[in-house]
Amino acid sequence: MRLFATLLFATSLIASAFARPIGVTTDLSASCANATSSPVDTANPTSSPVDTANPTSSPVDTANPTNPPVDIAKLTHRSTSVASSTNPPVPTTTSPSAPITTTTSSSAHILTTTDSSASCTPDFLCGPQYGDGTFYGTGLGACGVTNKDTEFIVAVSHVLFDSYPGYNPTLDNPNNNTVCGRKITAGYGGKSVIVTVTDRCGGCNETSLDFSPAAFQVLAPESVGRLHDVEWTWTS
Repeated sequence: MRLFATLLFATSLIASAFARPIGVTTDLSASCANATSSPVDTANPTSSPVDTANPTSSPVDTANPTNPPVDIAKLTHRSTSVASSTNPPVPTTTSPSAPITTTTSSSAHILTTTDSSASCTPDFLCGPQYGDGTFYGTGLGACGVTNKDTEFIVAVSHVLFDSYPGYNPTLDNPNNNTVCGRKITAGYGGKSVIVTVTDRCGGCNETSLDFSPAAFQVLAPESVGRLHDVEWTWTS
């Protein structure tokens, strides 16, 4: 019984201790009561709440975006076109080659011939030719022309006359032989003379010439009789 009374007394002391506030030097209640700042009205706050139902900023429409989708195929094609236009291909040019000019030396020997075939067959068609030079008494020649000793004419060998291209000695009239009327330039000892073919020499070698007395005397005196290695060419 005594123990119970002791416990009850102790309990009362503890209860009274918690029931009475402990004194402090600063009156917190007074400070809180006289605070300068206004209490926050939680029922009516000063800042406006965000209206989640009607937000001020427009939401992004994910179903209909403002930016259209990019066509990758077109973008690639455009990029390729831009690259092509930016760097145009460099045209390839070929410099033309310089023309080659062929010149002929004026000092080259030019053979003069009127043979339309420009052929050297037989060989006597091309010059120069070499043979003996003689003279004879002129008259009616194989070409059908009567000449005088004072004219500058010549008789070619029977070989040349009969084998001249286009002439057939067994069928054709010798007056029509195309060798008739051709001109020859003959030279000997530094001298030269131009003569016309009007006759045929039956005793002459292929490239030998038989001159009229006047033509022969241009090259040498008649007393010489026969000239060797007379050089001659066709001039017309």
